[in-house]
Amino acid sequence: PPFASVGRWTYGVESKMIYGCGAHSSLRIGAFCSIANEALFMCSANHPTSFVSTYPFKVRVTREEPDGSDLLTNGPIEIGNDVWVGRRAIVMPGVRIGDGAVVGAGAIVTKDVAPYAIVAGNPARLIRY
Repeated sequence: PPFASVGRWTYGVESKMIYGCGAHSSLRIGAFCSIANEALFMCSANHPTSFVSTYPFKVRVTREEPDGSDLLTNGPIEIGNDVWVGRRAIVMPGVRIGDGAVVGAGAIVTKDVAPYAIVAGNPARLIRY
């Protein structure tokens, strides 16, 4: 996708899923990262709580093509160098994952991860450094 960039020697990216990256949010994955199958990067995914409904009226009723302006995001996803993202891990909008970090399989990352931290669980919690 045009709003995603991947560093040199990173592998597994072809098996990952990116949702909602566009003009309002982006994804940057550093060099030498390992991305496991079915890892999911949610560039924009929050439901609007200030709207009357979460139903996508603009698209369903008017048949207009979505332009992304109604997608909510907490900012870009930034993944450092030499990061390992486990199978079926989900990384939410606005999260930064530091160099050398490990994200366990199935983890849901909602907050920043420090460099060289190992996190796992739902929500992802620090296991150790």
